[in-house]
Amino acid sequence: MNLAKKTRGKTLLANLTKRNNDLRIINWNEKGQPVGTNSVQFSSFVGALVREVVPYTISDWRKVSPIMRDVLWASIQAQYDLHDDWQKKMCFEMMAELWRAGKYRLAAGWGVDALGWLECWASICIWAFVEWLR
Repeated sequence: MNLAKKTRGKTLLANLTKRNNDLRIINWNEKGQPVGTNSVQFSSFVGALVREVVPYTISDWRKVSPIMRDVLWASIQAQYDLHDDWQKKMCFEMMAELWRAGKYRLAAGWGVDALGWLECWASICIWAFVEWLR
């Protein structure tokens, strides 16, 4: 008998990735935060996107490559009607915050400090690769 507690899996937002021809419109408040009917779905989409595209092995959000940034922005623009530079800036600020929070939760779940978790991750990956080679 399995006594492990059932937890929910990743949010992939399949309903958002199914394309129809119209782009969703996002309204913004004076602080640059998304508001309105599509704002919650937008935030969820951005969180799932950054979780899937940006690896947690990068030490700092500022070290995300320009190519990866272009992929993130193109993915957002494919679903939402966003074109202005200030909207892009706000989206990347949101993604940076969500990425850092996800990385922190991952490190905290492993019970290691913020500096040591990367070495732990690397050692697991190397060990798994060595085992795979055998």
